[in-house]
Amino acid sequence: MDNPAFLTNQIRLDLGVRANGKRVDDVKLPKWARTPAEYLLKNREALESNYVSENIHYWIDLIFGSKQCSLEDKNVFHPATYQGRINREQLEDPV
Repeated sequence: MDNPAFLTNQIRLDLGVRANGKRVDDVKLPKWARTPAEYLLKNREALESNYVSENIHYWIDLIFGSKQCSLEDKNVFHPATYQGRINREQLEDPV
């Protein structure tokens, strides 16, 4: 995607209010990105880098593969986020 428009609320949709009372609006960019276009460009450069190409299989194993619930591999995702880890029918609170 080359169009950064999705990061800004250009047509001023009412996206609601946060718990702190502030309105939800444009995506807050990190300090290293001056514009939404620069944010996308730097993220694309990072994702297409040699480092990511050489190491992405580790991330895939953590998220989708054999290390989904691996504490020794520092998988920080809560076990409940993985399909089949919780029996929904046994939950008393539907929320």
